[in-house]
Amino acid sequence: MSIITRSQLPDAEISALVNARHGDPFAVLGMHVINGEVVVRALLPQVSRVQVVDAADGSVVGELPLIAPAGLFAGSLPDRRTRFRYRLRVTLGTYVSDIEDPYRFGPILTD
Repeated sequence: MSIITRSQLPDAEISALVNARHGDPFAVLGMHVINGEVVVRALLPQVSRVQVVDAADGSVVGELPLIAPAGLFAGSLPDRRTRFRYRLRVTLGTYVSDIEDPYRFGPILTD
């Protein structure tokens, strides 16, 4: 498992996300390549732990630190350079489950 470094977001963007006022959450949440680094961000209130799992082989490739108390987790995957199919392994109390990240699929509704 890789060490994940904290992914910085401006305070205004964090506030917009956690208060459900962001105009384009798909631009921020999910997996993105930023300055050559793969970054994953997830908004999961009440969850205590989030790990990124490679969907191809089930291996944990990193853990996302909590960057906002409202449940915003974010970090970079230093061992990855390109996007890949992934799941999120979430912990809520003693319950652990792998889930699909809805922001992995991109928006499907248009104007």
